[in-house]
Amino acid sequence: QNQIDPTLMEAPAATFEERLTAVKKSVDTLEKEHGMLSAMDIVLNHTAGTAPWLLEHPECAYNITNSPHLTAAAELDEKLQWFSRELRDGRHGGGHINNHGDVDRVLDGIRHNVLGPLSLHEYFEIDLQACVSGFSRSSVRFEREDFGALKDSALPSIGVKRRGVVVPGDVARRFCRDEGHLRGCLGRLQDELRGEWHSTEGDIFGSLRGGITYDRLECRKGPVGDGDNALTPSYFRRLKLTDAAKQRLGKDTEVVAHNGWVMGWPATEDF
Repeated sequence: QNQIDPTLMEAPAATFEERLTAVKKSVDTLEKEHGMLSAMDIVLNHTAGTAPWLLEHPECAYNITNSPHLTAAAELDEKLQWFSRELRDGRHGGGHINNHGDVDRVLDGIRHNVLGPLSLHEYFEIDLQACVSGFSRSSVRFEREDFGALKDSALPSIGVKRRGVVVPGDVARRFCRDEGHLRGCLGRLQDELRGEWHSTEGDIFGSLRGGITYDRLECRKGPVGDGDNALTPSYFRRLKLTDAAKQRLGKDTEVVAHNGWVMGWPATEDF
C-alpha cells in the first residue's frame, strides 16, 4: 500500500518520490483544467498475505483467535490443501481429473483422507459438564421454558473447539426449571446438532463436487497443481508473524481468513 505501481505510467520515474510527484501533477491537472476531483482508494481488505503490516498485525483480519468459530473451517481448508498436494505428487490416483469417474475418485479420497481423519463432527458435540457447571454457578432467576433460546445461545460455540458446544449458564438458568430439565434439553439439542453436522457434511461434498467438476471437466484446467491450479481455492492463510508480533501475541503463526481482512462487519454474519 505504500508504493506507486510503475506499470501505471508510460514512462515511470526511477524513484518513489518522483512517481509521487507525477501523480500529484496529474491530480492537479484534472482539477484545474478539467474540473474533476480525485479520490484514492486503498483497498486494505485486498491486501496480499505477505504484506508486512499484516504479519505485524494479524488482528486486522478475521482469524481463529478473534473469530474462533472459524477454527473447524480453517482445519478443513488446510487439510484440503494437503490433499491437493498429495494429488499433485501422484498419490491417491494422481491429479488428472478428466471424467466424472475421476471426480468420484477424488471425492472418495477426500472422504477417507480428509473428512474421516478430521472428525469435524466433534465440533458439533456439547460439553455437558461445562453446561451443567455454568447452570449451577448462575444466580439468574428462571423465567420460562424456551428451547429455541437455549439453542440460539449455543450456536456461536459451534466450530470453536472439539466437544465444546456450550449453553451459557445464565441462559440455562433463565430458560430451564432445574438441572434435570436442562439435561433433557441438552439431549434434544445434541440430536439436532448431529443432524446439523450431517447436513453440513453433505453441503461440503456438494460444494466440492460442483467446484471440481466445473474447474476440471467444464473449464478443463488440467491436472491438479499449485496456486490457482490447486484442487480447491484456499479460504485461509497461515501467517508467519514478525518477531515483534510473536512476542506481543505469544505465538509464531496465525490463521487468517482471506475475506474482509480489516472490515468492521460482524464475522458471524459476513463470513
